[in-house]
Amino acid sequence: MSKAGLIDPISCPVCKGEATLAMGRCDSVQRMAQALGVDAPGQQEDGAAGLARCLFCSLEFAFPMRGPGPEFYKWLTRSGFYYPARRWEWSACASRIARNARQVGSDYVVIDVGSGSGQFIRELQSIAGVSVFGLDHNSEVVAACRAEGLEVIEGGVGDLSVRWPAGVDMITFWHVVEHVEDPVALLSDARALLRDGGELCFSVPLTPMSYEHSWPDPFNEPPHHLTRWNLRALDALATRLGMRAEYVFPSASPILARLVKALMVQAMPPFGVRGRLRKGVRLATYLLTHPAALFEEIARQRRHPRREGRVLPDLVLVSLRP
Repeated sequence: MSKAGLIDPISCPVCKGEATLAMGRCDSVQRMAQALGVDAPGQQEDGAAGLARCLFCSLEFAFPMRGPGPEFYKWLTRSGFYYPARRWEWSACASRIARNARQVGSDYVVIDVGSGSGQFIRELQSIAGVSVFGLDHNSEVVAACRAEGLEVIEGGVGDLSVRWPAGVDMITFWHVVEHVEDPVALLSDARALLRDGGELCFSVPLTPMSYEHSWPDPFNEPPHHLTRWNLRALDALATRLGMRAEYVFPSASPILARLVKALMVQAMPPFGVRGRLRKGVRLATYLLTHPAALFEEIARQRRHPRREGRVLPDLVLVSLRP
C-alpha cells in the first residue's frame, strides 16, 4: 500500500511491465476439492491470493506471489490427484540430448531438476555419452532413487556449482516452472551453470487450455500453478534471460477429442465419475438437456489460438539457449 492509501502498481515478475488484477480472490482450493470429491484442507493459505495479468506480455500470475507450502501437496496426493508417470516431452528432449551428445563427442552432463521418482533419468541412461543426474528437495524420493542406483542430489539449483564448477550441458524442468514463486531467478541460476553451447529445457501448460472456457481449471490456478504461460510471455522470459527460445509442440488433439473433453467437463466433475459407460451416459444426458452445447463448443474450438495456421496444443516444450 502506498503512503497515499492507494494500491501500489502490480509488476509482472517476468517482463516487469504493469499488470492488472484479473481475479480478486482465487477459490481454486475449494474447486479442486469439489473436482476430486474430497474435503478441502483445513487451512487454505491461498485465501488472499488473486490472479494478475500483465498488460505487456500477458503472463498471468498469483498476486501476491506466494507458494502453498508442502502441506498443500500432501493433501493433493492423499486426495487422489496424480502427476503423469510419463510425459510426451521426454522423448522429444531425449532425441535432442542424443543428437547433442554425438556432436559434443565427450561426456554430456544433464541435470533433471525436480526429478521425483527418476523416470526421466531412466529414460536417458541408455544414451551413449550422457551422464544424467537428478535434483530434488524431497529427501524421501531422493533416498528411494538412490536405493535404485540412480544418481540424485538433494537440494536446489544453487547447490550444483560446487560439484560442476566447469558447468553442465543441459538442465531440464518438467512442469516445475509454473509452480515456483520466482521463475526468472530459478532459470537465471540455471543459465549460470551452463557450459558454452548449453541449453535449458522445460515444459509448461499453455493458457488458455482447450477446455478452460468450459471449466476454469483450478489445477491451473494459484496456489497450484503460480504462473500461467502463453507464447508471448515465454518470449518475454527468453528476452529477460538474454536467451533464444525455441518451441516444440506435440500434435494438438483432433477437434473431436477436444470437443468431447470440453463437453465432458461441462457435464460432470472431472474426477467425480468413473467408468466409460457411466461417463457416456452422463454426457449423453447433458447433450439431450443442453442441445445447443455441441454447436456452441464446435464454434469455440474453431476459435482456439493458432500458430502458423495450426491449433495450439495445451502444453509446450521450451528450449532456451544463450
